Amino acid sequence: MARRVMPPPAESYILVQPHDCVSTVYNLAKNYTIKPGKYTVKYTGGGVSGLQEGNEVKITVNGK
Repeated sequence: MARRVMPPPAESYILVQPHDCVSTVYNLAKNYTIKPGKYTVKYTGGGVSGLQEGNEVKITVNGK
């Protein structure tokens, strides 16, 4: 469960210019048991900070 200040303070946002990109690293294995395979990570929160549902990323986990 995440606890956030609502509305979020202005410094919690970043401006991404058109045709630019932002990337980050998030270790899903820190909170989930991840086995080798293909996964889809999809945002389903809806309405938090104005984000819309449906954003997703497909990943492949290679294992030992």
